[in-house]
Amino acid sequence: ATSAGGVASDACGNVIVAGYHFSAVDGIVALGGSDMVVVKYDSDGNRLWTRQLGSAADDVASAVAVDANGRIYAGGRSAGVMAGSTNAGMLDAVLVHLDSDGSTLWIRQFGSAADDYIWSVAVDDTGRAVVAGWAGGSLPGQTQQGGVDAFTGVYAANGGLAWLRQWGTTADDYAYGTTFGPGGAVISVGYTSGSLDGLSNLG
Repeated sequence: ATSAGGVASDACGNVIVAGYHFSAVDGIVALGGSDMVVVKYDSDGNRLWTRQLGSAADDVASAVAVDANGRIYAGGRSAGVMAGSTNAGMLDAVLVHLDSDGSTLWIRQFGSAADDYIWSVAVDDTGRAVVAGWAGGSLPGQTQQGGVDAFTGVYAANGGLAWLRQWGTTADDYAYGTTFGPGGAVISVGYTSGSLDGLSNLG
């Protein structure tokens, strides 16, 4: 089975698709379970390259973004250990940064003792990446608000974590989209089952 989780384009009109696959793609040896897959096409639909990334367990890419230099940021989740990281428990959030030729620049894996997902990725002109998703437990340095919490985090172009915030209510809260706004502000969107930041739940 194959599934595409996200699509983006670069300044040259190339198209990048990210998702997952359960076996070898374009002659690349499968790593185990489902693997993250990133494929780059030119503007005429010709495949330029394919990259298959992951662990011995299930790995999925659900979002992708491209910066001004054509570098790629694919976000998703992993049930295993990617690039020498450690698994915090169950599914971890994962952000993979690839150069325009598909070579891996860095991978960041983080999570709680429960399931954690990245559902959205965006980049700005400086190469900063913002991710958003949801966490089933307490992320590193954060406190679980209750139920499932939303989270937003920003990474520098070199892979350093600028900040991570876990937010929500005592009920379930999910972030499914994020972007950079004017002046570098970060915007995240999703939904809540509770009363967020003093606002009344409408039902």
